[in-house]
Amino acid sequence: MGAQVSRLMEVIHRYRLADRYEWIAQLELLCQLGEVTEDFAEIQLHRLQPSIEEQKRRFNGLNPAPTYEELYPNAAPPLIIGELEEGEQAPIGVYLNGAVHCIFVGRTGAGKTVGLRRLILAVEKYNRTHDKPIILIVLDRKGHDFADLPGRLGDHWVHLSVHHGMRLGLGGPQDVPANIWVNYLTTVFCARAGLRAAWTTLANVLRWLVAAMNPKPGEKLLWPDWQLILDVLRDLPEGAFSAKGEYVRSLEQVLEGVVQASGDLFSSFSGFDVNDLVRQGKSAVISMPSISPAWVRQFIADLLIGQFLLRAIHLGETCDELRMLFVIDEADPDVSAVAEQAFPDQFSPISQVLRQGREFGIGVCLGLASLGPVARHVLNSAAYHFVFKLTHDVCRAEASQTLCLPPYAGTIIPALEPGECLVRTPFWPHAMLSKIDFVPPCRGARPCYDSHPYVPATAPG
Repeated sequence: MGAQVSRLMEVIHRYRLADRYEWIAQLELLCQLGEVTEDFAEIQLHRLQPSIEEQKRRFNGLNPAPTYEELYPNAAPPLIIGELEEGEQAPIGVYLNGAVHCIFVGRTGAGKTVGLRRLILAVEKYNRTHDKPIILIVLDRKGHDFADLPGRLGDHWVHLSVHHGMRLGLGGPQDVPANIWVNYLTTVFCARAGLRAAWTTLANVLRWLVAAMNPKPGEKLLWPDWQLILDVLRDLPEGAFSAKGEYVRSLEQVLEGVVQASGDLFSSFSGFDVNDLVRQGKSAVISMPSISPAWVRQFIADLLIGQFLLRAIHLGETCDELRMLFVIDEADPDVSAVAEQAFPDQFSPISQVLRQGREFGIGVCLGLASLGPVARHVLNSAAYHFVFKLTHDVCRAEASQTLCLPPYAGTIIPALEPGECLVRTPFWPHAMLSKIDFVPPCRGARPCYDSHPYVPATAPG
């Protein structure tokens, strides 16, 4: 074998060109069979220069892209959000049967929020041609990324704001027994607030107040707000609800901060319930920027998820297809390994949806800045991974591991262009280079926030 032929084979192998182009794979085979002359090899080396330069710019060591028939032996998914960038033209999307749990991860400006918006629009398109709509609850943590959607999508959307009239009560869905909801509410609140030792104290005062406020229980129970709970803890002896005074005092301190920082958000004895939207067939964008303390925004998500999940579990409302999709951008603190460890069973409400949601038709779609801090069981439970540009070496390594990339294939992640991503789905074993369809970002939306029924909190007489 001559020098030029040896160099040609070495270049093909080094840059994995045979995996990218069928004609190069055939050329490599001819070299191995000794059918390529030195002059012909030199000509092919010049011909390969553009491909070599492209591989140097962003090395692509991914497994070969599937054909359309390999990817979709039966039918393409109903929710289309992009297309493959390699191989045959084929759409990329999400099926509605099975676990509809998605993770969109990428640095600022990489395209993950555009991907979330594209998925929302795909669900909206699906709803227009089906009798049973998929309800979306979109938590807009920045307050402007999804602000234009209710106005664009129609009257079956509502736009609520935690700073403009929204009221969240502490009560659960009316079909769930109060004791079950007390256990859930106190667990998530104490875990998010770092008050695990005060769990029993808060549960005791909640049960006492619910019984006092509902001497003749009606169709829907009234529940205390945080201010009323704080007033009761201050006015009654420390031993009334806890054997240790320090538990009461630590709970009081946290409640003071929540009451002062959250304004009127929790000032209701009966407030917003996700299930009311479900009964009306409506979806919602909930604007929640600048929530303080920071853990309160995680507690709000837990509260909303619990309203739907616990009702479905208690009533045994199992189904085969998606009914409810929670879209949560900026979700890194919600599902970090540290946050998960704060829960007694190591599973936050979002993790519970990832584990049990498929059975009850509940999905969750998370927007993340990186994968490193995220709990491993969260990453393993997600059915769809969309990895956009990540530049930090640790982030890239974690993404490569999550996507099960071949050796050195992860070097393409920091070279991805805006809107490009590596996609791993349940219906193909390898990550695929894809492009998400562009959705214009929200610019200058001036929303008119909706209201909802609630029972205002009143001071104890």
